Amino acid sequence: MRDSIDDLIGKKVMNKIGVLIGTVKDSLKDDQTGKPITILVEPSTGFVNKFYKIDEKGNILFPYDTITTVKNAVIVEELRP
Repeated sequence: MRDSIDDLIGKKVMNKIGVLIGTVKDSLKDDQTGKPITILVEPSTGFVNKFYKIDEKGNILFPYDTITTVKNAVIVEELRP
């Protein structure tokens, strides 16, 4: 079963090959339904972002429907241009 969005806050975020991307900082929810649509990830120190969309505060944005949770981590799809 997928964790609730609030349970994801503070979890480490990795890609499928185990590269640490950062930590879940927050989420964006649909105004009408309240369902999560995007997670905001604070990048790890030294992480070089080549593929991911970022917001004005430097957070990496991932669509909520593309993540998987495993124990204490969030696994994201590797995006390619």
